[in-house]
Amino acid sequence: MPPTKAAADSLQRYRDKRDFTQTPEPGGTAGGRPGLGEFVVQKHAATRLHYDLRLELGGVLKSWAVTRGPSLDPSQKRLAVETEDHPLDYAGFEGTIGKGNYGAGTVIVWDRGTWAHIPIDGSDPEADLARGELKFRVAAERMTGAWVLIRLKPRPKETRTNWLLIKERDAFARPGTGEALVEADTSVATGRTLEDVANGQAAKPKSSAASAAPRRKPGQAVAFVPPQLCTNAERAPTGPGWVHELKLDGYRMQAHVRDGAARLLTRSGLDWTDRFPAAAAAFGRLSNGVIDGELCALDAQGNPDFAALQASIEQRTTAGLVFFAFDLLHDGAEDLRGQPLQARKAALETLLDAAPGPIRYLAHFDAAGAAVLKSACQLGLEGVVSKRLDEPYRSGRAAGWVKTKCRGRDEFVVGGWGHVAKGADGGRLVLLVGAMRDG
Repeated sequence: MPPTKAAADSLQRYRDKRDFTQTPEPGGTAGGRPGLGEFVVQKHAATRLHYDLRLELGGVLKSWAVTRGPSLDPSQKRLAVETEDHPLDYAGFEGTIGKGNYGAGTVIVWDRGTWAHIPIDGSDPEADLARGELKFRVAAERMTGAWVLIRLKPRPKETRTNWLLIKERDAFARPGTGEALVEADTSVATGRTLEDVANGQAAKPKSSAASAAPRRKPGQAVAFVPPQLCTNAERAPTGPGWVHELKLDGYRMQAHVRDGAARLLTRSGLDWTDRFPAAAAAFGRLSNGVIDGELCALDAQGNPDFAALQASIEQRTTAGLVFFAFDLLHDGAEDLRGQPLQARKAALETLLDAAPGPIRYLAHFDAAGAAVLKSACQLGLEGVVSKRLDEPYRSGRAAGWVKTKCRGRDEFVVGGWGHVAKGADGGRLVLLVGAMRDG
């Protein structure tokens, strides 16, 4: 959106606090880029370490200081103190603000991406900010998913405007992880830590989806690999060696990447590449390999929505679909199926380090299976898939993958309906349904 006079005026407070002959921070002007809502979080070692959350809105970066840093655990409510608006060019700032200056300390770009407003009853973001509740969805390197900012009622004589930053319950939430997210301590822009920047160390080489074509491992055409399937269980397994993934409601797909092109195959081996051109193009930017995963449509809360997925295919509006990758079967010409899951997932995470937005690594949990299942059910998801870390990839149904569903829900196919002809049950409507078994 174009800058406004109000946006330009809102930066006056930012400038009044700084002497730009003494600080490396940008002076900046209000601006705007149509169609882009920039999102950035800067880790700031000021008097007190904190994380500066910034959302582009109205030609400036609306800003909050999150004192303990964000958490992917929806039960964690993080204090976010509203600060002055910043200019858009501040989003790329890394450096050390000298002693005696406002905000003295070292700054790195801890996360970055884009954000989109989640309307509340058709509202716009400016109205939600004024009202004190802003819901938004982030596509970034560390904080992907839905979040909400809620303004707190001010206490007597309080001069700060305090908010709470809370992770919404969606497929990207990580219940019980607490402080785990802020253990990441490097810049997503330069690979440096706060200490590196303070010591004047140069930016570290970092792979980027925006860089030139990736270095590809030698590849060869690989035939369709029949997928590994789950056995059913009433309870999620627990114990050493088991990890748990959220069971997503989408289409099981296999991506075959070779020399800049990709094929997308269904669980039965049908080639559906032409149905998902955006996903195929995104995979074509990766290194050669065969990736197993689930293609999903996400609802407003960031949860998989199977009905929306089917509608997008019928209407040929599949550009917004997301591929959640959970296994790597071939890495270049190397067949990884004989390796344990732990090694395959590590290789997959490395491969997807610079993956385009439509492709996401599906993380796993090593907490108790019952706890992960409970969280999945609370999110309205299907259940969990539990996997043995020491197991190779076995096509077909195998004991190393176990599916546990949330109770009280299942999917059926309606075969027909009619009325009972005569007798005691005459006049009743009969519905014929079928349950899917083994595909």
